[in-house]
Amino acid sequence: MARDTSTEAYAAVEASEFVDKTKWDVYRCLYEHGPLTQNEVWVKLGSPQKKDSYSPRFSVLAQMGVIADLGVRPCTVTNRRCHYYDVTSKLPEKPAVPVRQSAWACLVADEGYVSTDKQQVLDWARDFEGAVIFKCRMTSWNTK
Repeated sequence: MARDTSTEAYAAVEASEFVDKTKWDVYRCLYEHGPLTQNEVWVKLGSPQKKDSYSPRFSVLAQMGVIADLGVRPCTVTNRRCHYYDVTSKLPEKPAVPVRQSAWACLVADEGYVSTDKQQVLDWARDFEGAVIFKCRMTSWNTK
């Protein structure tokens, strides 16, 4: 099937250091047969039992800008309304990576404060009676 998507974008995705085999399988299937829902991709790939390994790849490929969520339509596999995707003409960009670090948090009624600096949390909590302070994990997204 002829695509509007440039051959340059297809080659760039194939050569991208950010695209592993599973992501490439999803991208190639969408390129050759899209637009498709996730269920339709799994059926085309002949691996519906590997559904859990393909599902997260859609959001990563979308973050990279090489596929796009086009909305909702009836799925030919489930007969339910599902999101469907297609490739874009964009070149791949490095996806955002979650950065997890220890942090301290303080909760008082419906207010809260989180910081990686314990002293800042203690200073903030000093003004409130019944403040609960605890250690937690904080995730930020590194887009560099």
